[in-house]
Amino acid sequence: MSFYALGASALIILCSVWAIYLYNSTVNTRYAISEKTKSLEELSVENADFRSAVSRLISSENMELSAERLNLKKERHPEYFSTKWPLVSHF
Repeated sequence: MSFYALGASALIILCSVWAIYLYNSTVNTRYAISEKTKSLEELSVENADFRSAVSRLISSENMELSAERLNLKKERHPEYFSTKWPLVSHF
């Protein structure tokens, strides 16, 4: 074999190894993206469940039941505190 044939063979082998490396990197990246997508979908479902639970907790019916359980009464004409400090009354 001549020196050029040996160099061309080495170049072909190096390019083949590099192509295999790039292919494996692409496959690994696609797999990681699909795993993250699944995780994101699961979190989205959990978030929807959480929002539903929160909305049930703060619903007016549940608030009225909680107030009744704590012996709280709804004031028809509530009286609020007033202050003589002008700075505090702005907050």
